[in-house]
Amino acid sequence: MSHLLLKLSCSTHEISTTGKSNIAPSFVLTAICGGMVAGILGLTGLEGLYFYLVMFVLGMLAVLVRLKFSPSPYFRSFGQTVVGELTAHILSYLLFWVIFHNLVNIY
Repeated sequence: MSHLLLKLSCSTHEISTTGKSNIAPSFVLTAICGGMVAGILGLTGLEGLYFYLVMFVLGMLAVLVRLKFSPSPYFRSFGQTVVGELTAHILSYLLFWVIFHNLVNIY
């Protein structure tokens, strides 16, 4: 039993040192809030997509400022992390964008 706990604690430490597990919740929140704002503002089409990209860039800049523009100790490949986070949360953004656009501008 203690061997299993040791193995779990080592794997948790390995995940947390990569940094990705620490920034994922902030990008989920950014995608959800960005989708809500885009829906309330009534953005449609490419305007909404550009808004998502701007929100993502601002979120990534906040992460870089927090890391003092030195992400290499925290991420194995910062480029892969950027692309992964950009594509991972687009559906959450779309969901809240559509819901709030329909609630505010259609009904």
